[in-house]
Amino acid sequence: MDDYINRLENNDSTLVKLDLWNRKIIDTKRFVNSLKNNTYLRCLEIRYGGYYFSADEIVEILKYNTSLQKIIIYGMKNISEGNFNKIINTLKINISLRILDIGYGHINDDNAGEIANMLKVNTTLQKIYI
Repeated sequence: MDDYINRLENNDSTLVKLDLWNRKIIDTKRFVNSLKNNTYLRCLEIRYGGYYFSADEIVEILKYNTSLQKIIIYGMKNISEGNFNKIINTLKINISLRILDIGYGHINDDNAGEIANMLKVNTTLQKIYI
């Protein structure tokens, strides 16, 4: 996994998709920091299989990375409903994401309302899977 983080940190133009399915435990702080200035990664799939990103880390990715067009956050069992709203609210300022897949999360009526409010502001998001 360190190889992928090194490639992200070095802004490797050949790394445009990264699927973290069943990867070993990684240094999530370093991973998130490597994405802040990366301009080539277009698709990030975070499918939980032994490690977890916090809501704050996902917010950091969405807040600072301007190249991601698709993010899959599958199986967010460790993210509370309130923290999920942080992620959705960050999409009000994200101008690059086109596809959001948040399958198997803790989505309730309040979260659905936040998604609706976010869609009033975000004009770049084209597809949401929940």
